[in-house]
Amino acid sequence: MRVRMLRTVGPDMYGEGDHAHAGNVYDAGMNQHGAVWVKLHDGSELGVKPDEYEVAFADPPELARLPEVVRLRWALRHATAVIDVLVRGDDVISPEIAEEALAQCRTALAPEPK
Repeated sequence: MRVRMLRTVGPDMYGEGDHAHAGNVYDAGMNQHGAVWVKLHDGSELGVKPDEYEVAFADPPELARLPEVVRLRWALRHATAVIDVLVRGDDVISPEIAEEALAQCRTALAPEPK
């Protein structure tokens, strides 16, 4: 998974160490509880909160484990990009690819399993 930071975030303890900078994209992962961390340039990992990042890329199983607010933000951005291309009439993506992308959005919007 890769995430784009929405704001600059640093370590909680005294603010020392590498930071994840707003606008940059980082490799990321999740623990078994769905908490997300980013891999910083110095090799360390930094935990990030749902309002501090957006998903740049994730496989469907990863996306399904993310917090609902993150999935909704991703689905809205993804669907908007697909619709913009279709409305412009560019032959950039085929209808099949567009349908697959929108299906991913529907999956992201599905309620969390209880």
